[in-house]
Amino acid sequence: MVIPLYNEGSHVSELLLDLKSALQQTGCRFEVVLVDDGSPDDTWERIKGEARALTNLRAMRLSRNFGKELAL
Repeated sequence: MVIPLYNEGSHVSELLLDLKSALQQTGCRFEVVLVDDGSPDDTWERIKGEARALTNLRAMRLSRNFGKELAL
């Protein structure tokens, strides 16, 4: 699953908790890729922090805001 984020730093942890809960119920293996679409807030720092703790989470950062379509 690929999720583009822009200025969503305050929502990253909650998003991942909800996603993990929903995806674990399926019984399927999964990987989540969070893409920071050039956010000026702390989105990237929060994504990196979560990625260190979760083995099925990948973090990617774009150099500037390209928009959600290109971030995907």
